[in-house]
Amino acid sequence: GEGIIAADIKRKISDLVKLKTAYFYNKCPQQLHEIELKHKALYTSILEKRKKDMVLKLSRMKGDAKKEVQASLFETDIQTEIEFASKQQKRQIEELEFQTHQVDHEISQISNKNLPFIWRIDFPEIFIEKGGFDLVIGNPPYVSQEEIEDPLGKIKENTRYKELLRQMVNQDFSQDIPVNVINGKSDLYTFFYIRGLRLLNENGILTYICSNSWLDVEFGAWLQKFLLDRCNIHFIIDNLGKRVFRNAGINTIISVIGAWQRTVRDDDLIRFAAFKLPFENSLYTENLLAIEGTDKRIEYDDLRVNVVARDTLSKEGWENSSAKKYKGSKWGGIYLKAPNIYFTIMEKAKDKLVKLGDIADVKFGIKTGADEFFYIPKSNPHNIEKEFLKPVIKSPRECKSILINPDELGLWLFVCPHEKHELKGTNALKYIEMGESAKKYIKQGKDQGKYIVGIQNVSTIKNRNPWWSIKQDLMASIFIQMTFSETFKFFFSHEPIFGDNRLYCISSEWKNLEYLLNSSLSFLMIELLGRSNLGEGALDMKVYEAESILVPKPELFTSFDFSRFNDFLKRPIKSIFHELQVDPESDSFMNANPLPDRKALDEVVFRALGLTDQEIKALYAGLLGLTANRLSKANTFK
Repeated sequence: GEGIIAADIKRKISDLVKLKTAYFYNKCPQQLHEIELKHKALYTSILEKRKKDMVLKLSRMKGDAKKEVQASLFETDIQTEIEFASKQQKRQIEELEFQTHQVDHEISQISNKNLPFIWRIDFPEIFIEKGGFDLVIGNPPYVSQEEIEDPLGKIKENTRYKELLRQMVNQDFSQDIPVNVINGKSDLYTFFYIRGLRLLNENGILTYICSNSWLDVEFGAWLQKFLLDRCNIHFIIDNLGKRVFRNAGINTIISVIGAWQRTVRDDDLIRFAAFKLPFENSLYTENLLAIEGTDKRIEYDDLRVNVVARDTLSKEGWENSSAKKYKGSKWGGIYLKAPNIYFTIMEKAKDKLVKLGDIADVKFGIKTGADEFFYIPKSNPHNIEKEFLKPVIKSPRECKSILINPDELGLWLFVCPHEKHELKGTNALKYIEMGESAKKYIKQGKDQGKYIVGIQNVSTIKNRNPWWSIKQDLMASIFIQMTFSETFKFFFSHEPIFGDNRLYCISSEWKNLEYLLNSSLSFLMIELLGRSNLGEGALDMKVYEAESILVPKPELFTSFDFSRFNDFLKRPIKSIFHELQVDPESDSFMNANPLPDRKALDEVVFRALGLTDQEIKALYAGLLGLTANRLSKANTFK
């Protein structure tokens, strides 16, 4: 990051390279002390040059400030000019003076043998002579964006430290990664990818074993795009059967990526390899050669390989995007996890499928900000007028069936759109006034650990007007939970109700959507689009991922097609292994025998898509395999 290197510093670097080379080849083992002295002298020279430039700039700036004030004497608005000089120039001068003092401090630290680490200087024989490393191997730390902080403790504000990380990325590849495209929710390891690539020479290779989340989550899009635009992505390798690290609750992948290139070919092939058995049972020479040698999809008992052109991945990423912002695609969900039947369905029936987000609104459920106030027990202990109490499903556990019976839900939601003067004489007004004097303990956020007096003063509520208002447009008839284990269902209510923020609310003008969404095809899509990167077995789904679920186009069906499934909506829905009547420990799931009503519903959907009996069996087997692998992988070390 020093820009153009001065001639005298170049000479010092060259001398240091020669001395280090001789030392490492055992030609002058006694010269380690001399190497350390030259190292220190080199750092000092660089810093003294920087200080000299700063002092010169500082002197010019102070002179310019005086000239501006003097020139202003000939202007009519003298005071304005003086204030301008004071506010603009003085701030810049103070900042430069501070930086000069910092350099002085760094020079004094070097005198005490506290040398800074700079790749180009600590490894001059690598960067000056070869342009970077041939190979960078790493296991970057798994730190989510909420926990990122300066490991040295020098930068106290975490937001400032994260901003510096984004600036580092921009400095490493300034023409390719503007600061504003780097997602603020990016995990720490994404920055390691960029720095690792920056350390390579033009023929170098980066190999990381790392969290798999960037393959599928929104914050990974900017990294995906950079790699597609500028690097050769040789291999992305996963193990579907076993987690790699005992003490890290993270699902990992191995990536093998080439160095930054000025130009890349659109038809370059990227190989996604998924080992179905633990590495110790499947990592053979034959499999490695098969991965490297194939130019098409292959499926073995212990290995699956998907070969995808760079241009295909890029187009998919832009297809999912909006407002000219690249959003990426599901590299892991589709190209590592998806069974063959998924690609068969896409080839045969893609024109009969539509994204859920294209035919329905998918939104977060209610975020009340104060559940203890807004959720009222069904017994209605405060005798609030019924017009202000609305049915709400707060937890997926409240409903065992697909069909929601509002009378069986455990809570009311307090919904009052009126001002206080309109509520005179009501118990609703008394309840609001009681809330305004209630004490609330804050469990998270900026006021974590504090007691706040008055619900209206809670940070998540105080900007509402009035503070007790709840948006009416969050009512819906269909709901999907945000986390899945082995039971899949979309909840349905004949009348729109509210849903808690642990559920997503789905509203659509299309009829029969509740049936289409509860077919086994939707559950396959959930397994592929959801994320299980935390390694604990749960499958999480965000709103934008729910919007991407592919469902059969509703216009392919009539209400008559689903007229016999009312009882299906009312019965308890159990584990997918129970619904398809298979043993989750089975070696093969091709013998699935769905419960009669589920089989009948699936038949309506699958036949409309043109699937054969064998393809339906393959779909069941693929869905069951994905769920079983996810759960068993989570139990690797238990």
